[in-house]
Amino acid sequence: MYALTPPDLSDAAQIIGLDGTPTIELWNLLFAPESGFDHQQVIDREDFPTYLRSSMNMSLIQIGDGWHPYAAGNISNSDSDRFAAVQALEEDPFALISTKQALERYQNWGLLDTFVKRTNSEQETDDNRVSDAHQALHYATVKSSNDFETESLGVVAGMPHPGDDLVRLWAGLCGEPVEITRSDDVDVEKSFGDLGDKIYQYFAHDQVVQAVLRFGRDETVFENGGATVYISTYALPDWFEIEAEFNVQSRELEGAVLAKLFEIFQQEDKPDRALRSITKIHELVNEDDRLKADPSKKGVRDAIKRVVEKDYVTTEPDRGKYSADLYRWDGDGEILRAKDGTTLLHVQDDIHVLQLGGEW
Repeated sequence: MYALTPPDLSDAAQIIGLDGTPTIELWNLLFAPESGFDHQQVIDREDFPTYLRSSMNMSLIQIGDGWHPYAAGNISNSDSDRFAAVQALEEDPFALISTKQALERYQNWGLLDTFVKRTNSEQETDDNRVSDAHQALHYATVKSSNDFETESLGVVAGMPHPGDDLVRLWAGLCGEPVEITRSDDVDVEKSFGDLGDKIYQYFAHDQVVQAVLRFGRDETVFENGGATVYISTYALPDWFEIEAEFNVQSRELEGAVLAKLFEIFQQEDKPDRALRSITKIHELVNEDDRLKADPSKKGVRDAIKRVVEKDYVTTEPDRGKYSADLYRWDGDGEILRAKDGTTLLHVQDDIHVLQLGGEW
């Protein structure tokens, strides 16, 4: 059994609550159960993207390909690739916000040491941090925090997940039951009903927004070009606008095919001389001892098909010996390298992790 004990504010002449992402039902429950709050919104939701750009000089970039609920510490195996991509693009370590369990996992895997900014030796840190040596906070500590106000580069990785029981608890305290419905579509979140969805979004989506808003709040950041925040979760409200989205991929064979075609294109002085058949591409990839396993010709053919569909590679039908199709890099792309040695190929809005070591 749970009993709600609101604070005694009977002597207060007035109660003013400040919250950038308020759930009014919860505010009323805790502080004004009889009269309710007079909710006055300072910034309309449709104006919020303009506020971020104009008033905070903030750029938001999506690097996740899913929701990534990290409450239990079950982080994505692609997070190290995403962190490497951010570091290669920005050429700097970053401040990081995620769940406490995820930060502990990152620390165990050495990702904090590799990618995350170090704290200043004179900087005071609170006891709730997973690591005093790194600029890394977890969701439970970020609301109203100014620890990252001077940070111009940040990453928000994954989302907090309240769990069904917590949503039921708060909905019950509000006097309403919760009926959960689930969708077979992996891109659609389950529903808790009208009030339950508001409570869920408060503990999940709104905490991601609060995390994003921790970065670059100091005027010195605004004056020096603003803040860039990379977000690795789809858990954002619909009124939140992303300026760009990078798809970080780590398919080894696809990356090897791209790297070889890119390498050939750089070596030849004319585009036509960079054309190669599937047989030749398979031979080049097969000779590369950095691949964990020798790929089959069919595997290379399938990889080429995928990159052709994305317009990374130009196809010349019937140009080769015995009317074989020939392929070459389309001329658009650049090699990026993270400080840990990870090599990435940046193409339009996609970033391919090519290998974990060595030079192409």
